[in-house]
Amino acid sequence: MQNGGEKSEKLETTADSDTEAQVSQKLRETEEVEEPNGITANQALMNMCRATIGTGVLSLPLAFKQAGLWCGFLLIVIAGYFTYLSCHKLVESSQALSKRHKLKKLDYGEVAEVSFRQSFPQIRFLGNFFRLFTNFSILLMQMGICSVFTVFLKEHLEEIWTRISSSPAPSSWAFFGVVVVGLCFIVMVRHIKTLSYVSLAGNVVMSIVLLLVVQDLVGPPYINGPLPKFESLGGIILAAGNIMYAFESQAVILPLENKMRRPGEMFGLRGVLSLGCSATTIIYQLIGLFGFLKYGSAVRGAITLNLPDTEFYFFVRVLLVIVVYFTYLINQFIIVDMSWPGITAHFEKFALFNRLHLLFEAGYKVLLVLIAFLLAACVPNLGQITSLVGATAGNLLALLIPPCIHTATFLPEWLEKRDFKAIALHMSSNCLFVACGLFFMITGVIGNLSE
Repeated sequence: MQNGGEKSEKLETTADSDTEAQVSQKLRETEEVEEPNGITANQALMNMCRATIGTGVLSLPLAFKQAGLWCGFLLIVIAGYFTYLSCHKLVESSQALSKRHKLKKLDYGEVAEVSFRQSFPQIRFLGNFFRLFTNFSILLMQMGICSVFTVFLKEHLEEIWTRISSSPAPSSWAFFGVVVVGLCFIVMVRHIKTLSYVSLAGNVVMSIVLLLVVQDLVGPPYINGPLPKFESLGGIILAAGNIMYAFESQAVILPLENKMRRPGEMFGLRGVLSLGCSATTIIYQLIGLFGFLKYGSAVRGAITLNLPDTEFYFFVRVLLVIVVYFTYLINQFIIVDMSWPGITAHFEKFALFNRLHLLFEAGYKVLLVLIAFLLAACVPNLGQITSLVGATAGNLLALLIPPCIHTATFLPEWLEKRDFKAIALHMSSNCLFVACGLFFMITGVIGNLSE
């Protein structure tokens, strides 16, 4: 999102020129349909699965406990399908806007802006606001993820302490302190090349950890007694938040599409979206279902906290702590990358700021760590904070913003063509998305606060 001024070009649209001139300065004109240096569909599929399947999957057995066996199973299927539709709406809107106005490489916020700028004259003024709101939602999601990681690290360090020490464990605040100090050192990494190596290593180790977790879950013994098939509405709402957190992928799908050699391969029965969402749903079902069958009501905020107390799984926990520390670095980098250039633009007129630029940047990163810690301290339970982040930022990015973008992009065209079938089909779908998003956001926040 930086260096926008270098890429600015005028939108070719039927809207008036004064409105067009305000569209995001990053947009640039292009006639190319295919990107010769882009990644293949298979590479995009692997990247999508890798970006989606993270530590959130470890909370899915808890979602089964909260919702009940069959209800949890059904919720994951519905969430997987909704994720597919949500990403489809985003990519479809992005490609339509790019083709319509000869634009290239729109990110989530820019798609939100352009969709309103070229829509009905009465709502074009909302373009800039909607871009800011979308970017704020992404920042909120990333900050929420950092808060979840803070609690995750605290709880796993407590488990590691219990395994290696016979003395009483210190208070939770002491473990929080260890986590925060470690994070303050790690986030000082600035170089993109170092981050790419960290990301690659983290993905490899995370894949190994997940395989080891699955190995434990699929083996006997399982709970002998009956497990609840359905739980209360409050439990279902909490489970929905955990599941939405795990499925969050809307923020990465457009950057992924922008890198593809043939963006059209996102769609179709064997397209990146359908295969990626299907594979993710199957993996989530396996871990959630077998985790609940294995540990039942004893399931904790992350299934790794239930692993056997052996030296082997102690090593797995240590590996996971290391991975999450470095994954935190990558997630905070997204926040810094989106927000720091704007902060710099406001303060670069001060000589002291320019002279101590690196020091101020380091201080900003530490401040972000402390903000994430404060959020984590307010909700220090891993299962609850995961559900809260999923119910708020997760719902915004997955269920509320995409249908608004889709409607603003296509409704004027459908009305002009009098395509009432498309209006009935897509508007009913978009209204359902918004209704579900508002319901689960409001009830999710209330439910988590009451817990």
